[in-house]
Amino acid sequence: MTHREYLTWLAWLEDQWNVPDRTDYYLMQIAGYVSHVMSRKSWQPGEYQIKFESRKQTEETPKKIQQQVAEAKHRWRMRAERGGNAWPKQK
Repeated sequence: MTHREYLTWLAWLEDQWNVPDRTDYYLMQIAGYVSHVMSRKSWQPGEYQIKFESRKQTEETPKKIQQQVAEAKHRWRMRAERGGNAWPKQK
């Protein structure tokens, strides 16, 4: 999968997450019915729809990116010095 295909797929998922298809409605109906039988409470068909929200991306400043690159280089340098098999312990 190329990077462009991946970004297209992510955009499609972003649009489709909260649009239930026929199978989702059947599953929500089954979950509602089981809940109703087990607890004897009334229920609404859309009550069991899971809402998906995308995470807000953090703002990457050039200084922060440089710091992350320096930390990654340091970790790889330490790994190379230890023979390539031992990872440094994380804090």
